[in-house]
Amino acid sequence: MNKKFSYYWSLKYFVRAALILILLVSVKLYAAAPVYCYPNPASLSKHSELVFPEFDPENRYTVRISTVYGVLVWQEVIGQNNWTFKNRYKQLIKPGLYLYHIYDENGYLIEGIRTDAGLIIPSLGKILITY
Repeated sequence: MNKKFSYYWSLKYFVRAALILILLVSVKLYAAAPVYCYPNPASLSKHSELVFPEFDPENRYTVRISTVYGVLVWQEVIGQNNWTFKNRYKQLIKPGLYLYHIYDENGYLIEGIRTDAGLIIPSLGKILITY
């Protein structure tokens, strides 16, 4: 095997593993905070969609769901549509762990949203999808 080729692939997998580790550690920091999508965990055989309630009608927040590898699966403005467990190509997803991120109107990842009740909702979370 070509040395240059094998170096490229080993570096690629090292970077990917480092990014996954950073994401999982970040998600763990938010584990004690309330989850605001339901049902979570979700079952493909029992549930038809995952709901992200509209918590701030004055502002447009976008939810992005990705795999733990960072591949974008679904993106939508909160309150317009619920996630029907299909990817951007309208194909049913596979069971596993997915991450969601909340972005503001300008496309910046927000650190948290304060609700009328005074709760701070994290902008990063995890979703477990089972059969």
